[in-house]
Amino acid sequence: TSLMLVRGDALTLGPDAAYARTLDQALATLNRARVAGRTALGKAGTQAAQAQAADALAASYRAAGTRLARVKLGPADRDSGRAIVAALERTGSAYAAMAAAARRNDRTGFGRAKASVGAGETALTVALAGLAPLGYTRPAS
Repeated sequence: TSLMLVRGDALTLGPDAAYARTLDQALATLNRARVAGRTALGKAGTQAAQAQAADALAASYRAAGTRLARVKLGPADRDSGRAIVAALERTGSAYAAMAAAARRNDRTGFGRAKASVGAGETALTVALAGLAPLGYTRPAS
């Protein structure tokens, strides 16, 4: 009727509440920055303003990725957590490429970077959806 663990660490079943809170907080911060950054990017009247807005977006995505990468995850959450961090880093890198293209007045490079941003955000949506089978309620992406 009972089980005693002789060695190792016991793992809790189901979602990790601390990870869920950290993820929700990181994504809420990112979403606020994303709205502000996209608004600034849309209103940018110069290449310098475009680059500044894209740099801010890159920093926001990378900060969220860094914050989540520091979380120690259990074996059940590890793959999903890594996918989320990778998608955040990918999107941050795409925004950085967008900023660099804006500074160079490289319209083609800017368009490629914009497409990469879309692909990174799609990857983030897919990675977040991977949390549902683990029992997490889906945070806002």
